[in-house]
Amino acid sequence: MTSPKKFTLTSTALRARAQAQLKGDATGTWIDATQALRVLFDLAANVDTAADALALLHELQVYQVELDLQTEELTQSRQDLESMLATQRQLYDASPSAHLVVDAQGRLIDLNVTAAQDLGVDSAGRNGLVGQRMDACLTAESARQLQSRVLALKQRSPSPSFLLNLKTQKGTPHQVCASLRQNPAATGYVLAWVSWPVI
Repeated sequence: MTSPKKFTLTSTALRARAQAQLKGDATGTWIDATQALRVLFDLAANVDTAADALALLHELQVYQVELDLQTEELTQSRQDLESMLATQRQLYDASPSAHLVVDAQGRLIDLNVTAAQDLGVDSAGRNGLVGQRMDACLTAESARQLQSRVLALKQRSPSPSFLLNLKTQKGTPHQVCASLRQNPAATGYVLAWVSWPVI
């Protein structure tokens, strides 16, 4: 009489068995993690499935440690990026020259504190300028000048510096020396200027 064959489940079969036991009801709802671990420990206590169950348990523990390490790295990376972004924003706002981003239709997307001040708005009120057309901040002649520079850039012609007259909230035009470039990060343009001394 031959003795019954002793067998061990393969890792795939063990996973299938564990998954079958972890199904909660006919709707396919999964039971919680505590019950899942109980099933795994029950499989580890069975002579026929112990080796594979322990190997799977070790694999899960290693995977959990890997996830914890990845979470730590991602958290640290996020903190580093947020810190760098805050530093760059401070530098952007503290720049002595005005920096603005305008879209292809000439609407303001972003501007630094210096640009807002040149347009007669304090730093707290600069968000009110976002979405406005740049033309509204310029004299009619300067608006045409800016449009011609945008057109030149579209035709890939270099754009030298040029003068613009700003219309401030106080109504006094303010002359600046400006330059315009394609926005490297998105569509639209980067506009920068420095105040031009009136002689």
